Amino acid sequence: METKHPKSLDELKSLILTQEKILLASAQTSTVIPWSQLQKLAPQYFEDGKYPSIVSLQSLPSKMELRSIEAENDSIYIEGPVSWREAEQFARSHGRRMMTMPTEDLASVLAGLATSCTGEHAFGYGTTRDQVVSLSYMNDLGEVNLLEASKSLKSILPVGFNFEALSEFQNFYQLNYKNFKNAPFQRLNKATDLLVGSEGHFGPILSATLETTKAESVSHLFIPLKHKWYEDFSSHLKLFQWGQKFRGKILAFEFLDCDSLKFASKIDVGESLNNNQDYLFFEVLENSVEELFESLSTNAIDFEIDVDQIFNMESAKFQLLRKSIPRAVAEHVDRLKIIKQGTDVQVSPDLFGKLLEQYKIFKNKNIESILFGHFGDAHLHYNFFPKNSWEANKVQIELEELYSALPKWGSVSPFAEHGVGMIKKKYIANFNSSLNEGIITILKNRYAKNKLFF
Repeated sequence: METKHPKSLDELKSLILTQEKILLASAQTSTVIPWSQLQKLAPQYFEDGKYPSIVSLQSLPSKMELRSIEAENDSIYIEGPVSWREAEQFARSHGRRMMTMPTEDLASVLAGLATSCTGEHAFGYGTTRDQVVSLSYMNDLGEVNLLEASKSLKSILPVGFNFEALSEFQNFYQLNYKNFKNAPFQRLNKATDLLVGSEGHFGPILSATLETTKAESVSHLFIPLKHKWYEDFSSHLKLFQWGQKFRGKILAFEFLDCDSLKFASKIDVGESLNNNQDYLFFEVLENSVEELFESLSTNAIDFEIDVDQIFNMESAKFQLLRKSIPRAVAEHVDRLKIIKQGTDVQVSPDLFGKLLEQYKIFKNKNIESILFGHFGDAHLHYNFFPKNSWEANKVQIELEELYSALPKWGSVSPFAEHGVGMIKKKYIANFNSSLNEGIITILKNRYAKNKLFF
């Protein structure tokens, strides 16, 4: 496939006005998307011999500014191919910080909004979509439009739109997915929700204004656990429930299983991490550390932890460790020449034990795998590494059975963070209803009727 690099909005508009199908891309740093295997993943787009073009947005002009929304609450304006790392560094230089961001901080901020990426800091700061103040995008006619979060989606829709169906959809979302990072479809409440999580279907996001928060001193605490999760996760669950009481003081509440640590074996973090143990780790406001230690000490026997083994890791080394594992996993998958297979399920707190039981079933299949991620949000990443076609087929069957069963569980988001694109397409039908499909179809016919973006 040909990759095109527009250097201005006029050049981007010209490419869009050719009305040829395009795949929008930014930094292409994703550890999820196998860029080299797109034709294998989506052969339907290549059947007529007309390959879609990849349009990279990385050559567009970029810009960052700090703007004030209200007293003592500055926002950051981002235009063009700015990475999350660059945005965070810029915010920090002004005494602020980004509220949520993906672990892979070299990824583009605006592409992250298109996928509604929400990483580990959702535990303390909430979801990305609620931090968007405004955004602009280019539609399939080459027109630039501004959307503001202060306006409802209903307020920008045309007369004659099926508002009754939209209200029914919004009530359904509020009832089932209000506290989740993402549902298998967009929220569609605020005007900005038209683009956040849209996967680029309505066009490329060109700029955005995001809320920031004050940069406060934090500590990164690691707790070694007595049991491996697949042997006995009762203490894991007790700590999970304990941590919910400290949201806002704990900003990130994460998990690494013993098998994940082998992917960090070459990283010098200055601490001895035992790869025969599971670990919980936290980013905690410095002024709350003493309170958390006191609470952990009080409950140490019940939690089966040794508070003397809890240690604080230097921030830079913590960040290095956190980023190294997904990157090492991606390199491992690339060496095996396979498409990464795994889950991105988030459940309501009352279902977290059931999810861990399901993952124990996976583990007992004796296929190489790891479990890590956003423990406090009941949102973990289970990754399989099949070594041959038999194992790959077995994994496929296990995942299909899981995604068929999940709708019967109750409050479950099957794709809470990694989007709902080509890799997940075959699973989406289990979670779509005629209601949400109908609303999305109406919106696409209105705002993306030429179906250029996918």
